[in-house]
Order: sequence, then structure tokens, then C-alpha cells
Amino acid sequence: MEQLLKVNGIMKLARSLIVASPLARLAQAPSLAQTVSDLPQVQGECVITTITDIHPRLGNHPGDDPTFRSGTVVEFGNGGRQVSYERVETILASRPGDEVKMCLSFIPGECPTGDVRGREYRVLNMRTGESWDLPDSAHYCGGA
Repeated sequence: MEQLLKVNGIMKLARSLIVASPLARLAQAPSLAQTVSDLPQVQGECVITTITDIHPRLGNHPGDDPTFRSGTVVEFGNGGRQVSYERVETILASRPGDEVKMCLSFIPGECPTGDVRGREYRVLNMRTGESWDLPDSAHYCGGA
């Protein structure tokens, strides 16, 4: 089992030998429950959250583009999202409610003030064991 621990003001993942259900882990770790609503802020930082929605890049429902030709969007309980112009099978194997570990893997540099688009996250689906790396926007900071 993994849980988040605050070390010098930075949330870090720590392994534990105790195996518990996701709800039991949240109940046992108040610091984890407090961080679920936040996105990672520092490159390498990880948080635990859940998938809230999966839909095509163009449209808000799978029925709008049933083949996901326009790409894939996944949204998370902590307010995060990831976007791809491709059909991403590892995301399509996921379901709303799946618990995931989301790690900030890249922060673009030299962005205009206030434009935080283009951060990339590595996400591991705890149910499927599959992971993917995608940005939070279809465009990087300073783009369209």
C-alpha cells in the first residue's frame, strides 16, 4: 500500500506493508484525505485521486464520438484533466471511480504569467495497473 506523507512541506509517497481498502486508507490517513483535492505542484510530486469522467476530446459524452477519433480526455476528482489527440486505450480501459496515482512529470518553462497549461502528468490506474503520460491541455502555455 502507498500513502502520502508530508516531508519538509512536500507530499511524498511512502510504502506500507499493511493492505487496506481505499476507503480504509483514507480514514487512516487524514493528510491523504486533505491532499486528494489538490493537483501536484512540484515536479515528481504525486497525489491519489479518482477518475470522474472519460470522454472524447471533441464532445462531452462518448456518444458524441463513439470511436474517440478526435482524441481522449480524462478528468479527475482533484480538478485535474488530461488531453490527447489520440485514442488512448489505457484510459479507455479505466472507469469513473477508479483510484489513480497522479504524478507531475513535466512543467513547461518560460510561460506567460498566469498561463499554466502544458503540465504533464504520469497517471497509474490502481485497478488496471496501467499508466499513461499526457498533458493537462491540448496546447502548451503560450499556444493557441
